[in-house]
Amino acid sequence: MCNLKTDWIDLWQVHDVRTEADLADIFGPGGAIEAFDRAKREGQVRFVGVTGHQDPAILLKAFDLYDFDTVLMPVNPAEAAWRSFPATILPEARRREMGVIGMKVLCRGLGLRIPSQGKVAPWVRYALAHEVSTLVVGCDDPLQVEENVAAAREVPLTGDECAVLEAAVAPMARRLMYYK
Repeated sequence: MCNLKTDWIDLWQVHDVRTEADLADIFGPGGAIEAFDRAKREGQVRFVGVTGHQDPAILLKAFDLYDFDTVLMPVNPAEAAWRSFPATILPEARRREMGVIGMKVLCRGLGLRIPSQGKVAPWVRYALAHEVSTLVVGCDDPLQVEENVAAAREVPLTGDECAVLEAAVAPMARRLMYYK
């Protein structure tokens, strides 16, 4: 930890777990999870998380292989159309009392070209409606930071409003889910 000039890391994540082969590598003998777990037991890391954005079934399997503290996953209206992380992962993460970090909220900005007329608010409010612990939203400039903060201060979308946004993006959902 001396290179980082800190005594511990708050959250260390096993990133982008995609396949059964990834699971075998991470959780097999000598796999990465051994280092993650040792660092947590030794107090060098407070929380261990897992991330994925390709196949929710793989993350569910990872949950059964280690007692993760957090999950980082896509949360956006395109997700409802195919292999939905919110529908699959959120109930299990809640059951396990995991922190949920939403990512891909704006679909790399592609979502801003459609029903919201370039506004981040519906997309951020959609993600917040899913009771995430926090969101990771990329920003290119200070104005985008301000827009995201303003959107986060608004009331999350209702279930009906989420359904309207999901229906609006459904025809282009696969393109918006460039990460799958």
